[in-house]
Amino acid sequence: MRELTIACTLNEQDHARVSAAWQELFRTSLRVREEVPDGIRLSFAPGGEAALAQLIDIERECCAWAQFELKGASVTITAPGLGQEAIRAMWRGESEAAEAARRTSRSRTHSLPPEASAASSPTTAQPVDPGPAK
Repeated sequence: MRELTIACTLNEQDHARVSAAWQELFRTSLRVREEVPDGIRLSFAPGGEAALAQLIDIERECCAWAQFELKGASVTITAPGLGQEAIRAMWRGESEAAEAARRTSRSRTHSLPPEASAASSPTTAQPVDPGPAK
């Protein structure tokens, strides 16, 4: 059996942009994160499809060791062997960081007047441009 090389090919700057885009998508529209055989499934609220598709296109190139099955606002990410644990760790970290940001944002938003609160709380994810992938 050939050994799986688990590596991301993004440079540091692009990795930071893609990570920020994932965190924004998680913060604004993640509905369900569930473990599946060999990986995870992420389901997002309607409206996040374009941003999700854009991120998955980047991931397919920079993390070719994983498989990405995109269906509307959901993606199933899998890999054999140690890859599945890498997937779970990577996207658990992203979702936990986004949840922490959401909690912080909620506590700040509640202290604002209603009109400022509505203007500062995005309700749907927008497509993101993480820049060139390489």
